Amino acid sequence: MNVSPMVFCVMVFVATFVVAGVAAAEKEPDTFARPGWYVGLSGLYAIENFDRAFDDSAGVSGKLGYRVLPHLAAELRYEWLEGFDSNGAIREFDDPDLDLENGDAEIDTHQATLAAKLFALTGRVQPYALLGAGVLVVNTELKASKFKKPYEVDVGFAARFGAGVDLYASEQVVIDIEASYLVPTGEVSGEEYGTVGLGLQYRF
Repeated sequence: MNVSPMVFCVMVFVATFVVAGVAAAEKEPDTFARPGWYVGLSGLYAIENFDRAFDDSAGVSGKLGYRVLPHLAAELRYEWLEGFDSNGAIREFDDPDLDLENGDAEIDTHQATLAAKLFALTGRVQPYALLGAGVLVVNTELKASKFKKPYEVDVGFAARFGAGVDLYASEQVVIDIEASYLVPTGEVSGEEYGTVGLGLQYRF
C-alpha cells in the first residue's frame, strides 16, 4: 500500500488541530504540564511506502521523556516493527526457491529517535507536533534454507515528524494517540513508512 507522505501528513495535522479546536476552551490547572519524567508504551500499525513490493506491518514503541517546559518535552523512543512481508516480484531477491508474492522476503525494523514534542495546549487534552532524528536498522530475511538469517542488515539515518494528542485520565496516567512519518537516508532510503499508534504513558 503506497501512501503519499504529503497526504499522510495533511491528514494527521488536520485531525490534530480539529482536536485542538474542540479543546481550546478548556480551563485546567497547569499540573498536567508540570516538568518531570514520563515513560510510555504504544502499539503501532505501520503503513509502508517502500520502493519495493511489501505489505504493511505492526509493532510496538517504548518512550522515555522529560517535560522541560509547559509546551515542550524531549523524548527518546525505540520502535520495533515485525514482518513487512513481500507481496510481489523484487528483482534483487529473484530466486526459484522464493515465493516473493506470498511473503518469502521479510523486513523487520528497529528504530531509535530523539525528538522534541511541542504542545499546543496544557490541560487534559494536549495536541502536539513531533520532530526528531535517529537511526533506522533494517533486517531483511529470505525464507529459504540456503539463505543465512538475517540475509542483510542495513543501517542509516532517519528523520521523523508527526502529530498526536495526549489525553490525561489523571495527573499520572495519559492516553497517547499519534501518527508519524519516517524518512530514512543512505542504505535504508527506500524504507519510508508511516505509523499510527495508541498507547499509555505514566508521568512521575
